[in-house]
Amino acid sequence: MTRPRSRLARPALLAVLALTVASAAVSTVADAEATANGAESRKPARFTAKLPTPTGPYAVGTVAWSLDGAGRPDPWHAGSDRDLAVQLWYPAQAAGRPAPWAHRNVARHAAERYGFAPESLTRLRAHATEAAPVRDGAGRLPVLVFSPGDGGNRTDSTALTEDLASHGYLVVAVDHLGDAIEGSLPDGRLVARTKPELPDDIEPEDLTGPAVVEQVAVRVGDVRAVVAALGRVDGLDQSTDPGAAAQQIGVGGEVPEGLPGRIDLDRLGILGHSLGGATAAGAMDADDRFRAGVNLDGLVAGPVAGKGLDRPFLVVRQPQHTTEIDPSWRTFLPALRGWHRLVTVAGAGHYSFADLGLWARPAGVDRRTSEKTFRFNFGAGDNVRATALTRSLLVAFFDTHLLGHPLPPLLDGPTPQNPELTFD
Repeated sequence: MTRPRSRLARPALLAVLALTVASAAVSTVADAEATANGAESRKPARFTAKLPTPTGPYAVGTVAWSLDGAGRPDPWHAGSDRDLAVQLWYPAQAAGRPAPWAHRNVARHAAERYGFAPESLTRLRAHATEAAPVRDGAGRLPVLVFSPGDGGNRTDSTALTEDLASHGYLVVAVDHLGDAIEGSLPDGRLVARTKPELPDDIEPEDLTGPAVVEQVAVRVGDVRAVVAALGRVDGLDQSTDPGAAAQQIGVGGEVPEGLPGRIDLDRLGILGHSLGGATAAGAMDADDRFRAGVNLDGLVAGPVAGKGLDRPFLVVRQPQHTTEIDPSWRTFLPALRGWHRLVTVAGAGHYSFADLGLWARPAGVDRRTSEKTFRFNFGAGDNVRATALTRSLLVAFFDTHLLGHPLPPLLDGPTPQNPELTFD
C-alpha cells in the first residue's frame, strides 16, 4: 500500500487547532525545535504502552467486522463501493484472554508513524476478550457509534470504548476506509488513505468550507450505513449459523453468541474525537434516530454548524480550543437548543481524548517536540486523569440521556471531586 504522510507531521487536519495555536510541525518523530535533546531523542521510543482498566461492572467482548458497501459509491476511490470496517465492544458473559489493542499490521504501522519501537504497540493488549458471548440477562443493549479523528482508526480510543462497553453499551467504532491512515480489514490487510488532502496553509475559516463539509458528509453516510448493518444483524435468526447468515447481509466477521435480537437501536447515541466530533454533530442533524451525541475537541461543519441541534449534545474540549481558533463554534454552540454542556478539561491536549495521549509522556514525546507543540497536542497535565474524567463524563451523559438516569452532579457543574472540569 502507499504510505500516507503522517497526520502528526503537521497540525491534525480537523483538529482545527494547531493551525493557529501551534503552527510548528507536530511530529513525534523529529521536531526541529527539539534538537537540543540530540540523536537519542530521534531513536524509536521503547516503552511499555498500557491502557487503563475499564471501570464498569461487566467483562467486555470485542469483534471486528467488514461491511459491504454495495450500491454506495466511494467518492475517495473511483469505481469502488464504499466498504467499511468496524470494531464492536459489548458486555460479555465472562472475561478471557485479552485481545490485542489492534491487529499486528495496524499496530506496527502506527508505531512507526508515532516514532515508537514496533513492539511498544504490537505487544499491547487491551482488556476485551475476542468473540466472547454477550452477557446473559442484560436485555437489549443501547448502542453507541464512535467516529475517530481525521486519519484515525477504529481502535484509536479503546480506553474510552472499552469502558463504555463495561457499563453495558454496545459500542461500534468505524474505520472510515480511505480516510484512516491505519485503516484495515478484520484480517489485518491495510487499506490506503485515498481522501484528498487539504493544503498545508489552509486558514481556520476554510476548515468549514466545501472540502471539509464533503468529508464530514461522507463520514455521516458511513455511520448511517453502520446503523443499517446493525439493524440487519439484529434481525438474524439465532437458530442458524449467525456468521454465515451475516455474510448474506453484507457483514463479514464473527457474530458473538447472543448478539442478534439484542441490539437496541431505539437507544442510539454517537460520539467522536476531532473530525469524528464533527461527524457526531452531522449525524445527529441528518438522522433523528441518534438521540444524544458527544463531540470530543472537534470542529463542526455543514448545515448543523449554523442551525445547531435540538437533542442532548455534550462538547468536551482542551483549554486551547476556543472560538477564536475554531470559527464553527461561534455559530454552533449558541444554536444548541436541547440539553447541552461545554466542558473544559484543565491540562488536556487534543490527543488527551485518544489512546495516544496516554503514551506520549512515557514514550518521551515531550523530549522530541517543542514545549508549545507538546502542550497543544498532549496537554500539560496527567492524561491518565484526563482519560478518567472523560470516561466519567461519557458514562454519565449517555446514562442520563439514553437510559433515563437522573442527571448526576458531574454533569451539572464543577464539583470538589473534579476541580479540573469547568462548564460553559
